[in-house]
Amino acid sequence: MDRKGKIGRFFNEIYTGSGKWKCVCGKGIGWTNLTLHMKKHPGWDFDAGLMSLDSMGLRNSISTIPNHIKDIHNSIEWLCVGMKPFSFVEHPLTRKFTNLATILNKSLKKYMELLTKEVETRISEKLRPKFALLIDGWTTGSTHFVALFASNPDENSDGYSTFLLAFAPLQEETKFTAKAQYDFIEWVLQSIYNKTIHKFAHLLATTAKPKKP
Repeated sequence: MDRKGKIGRFFNEIYTGSGKWKCVCGKGIGWTNLTLHMKKHPGWDFDAGLMSLDSMGLRNSISTIPNHIKDIHNSIEWLCVGMKPFSFVEHPLTRKFTNLATILNKSLKKYMELLTKEVETRISEKLRPKFALLIDGWTTGSTHFVALFASNPDENSDGYSTFLLAFAPLQEETKFTAKAQYDFIEWVLQSIYNKTIHKFAHLLATTAKPKKP
């Protein structure tokens, strides 16, 4: 079995193209301990495994990321996936029960804004000349949110990629008219993704009828 095949016996990519892998046994997700963990598996050639990781561009790319950058990433992930308030990172109990580096609320927001801009740039680059738009809504309390998605064919497969472009209230939160939603779509496409509203080929929406102006 070649080196890459040996890696394939033990690693699964979390999702295609993510560059993040884990052991098939479900352990060893942390890259600093992953190869050490693999030594516990019968038939694992440790030296060949390290070389395979290098050839796939995985080991060195991960190990060179500074720990404080990893901690910032993990703090953002914890906050977003766990649906925590921004103040969570400064809460005494959070600091007590985590070994993540301390980060201030203000600093976390700064990094989240930088991350958002990077994600928006990458989405803009992946949008094809023509794409479909999908729009949906959600109301909590007195606030109505609009979710805007874009979908286009993948470049290297027969599937489709769908991106969340925006999830936010309308610019005028008390107006749910067709024009208000049109203005929202136009604003998102032009101001964030540098796309004109004429670039989309189809618009899919929920069955709720928009209110007349």
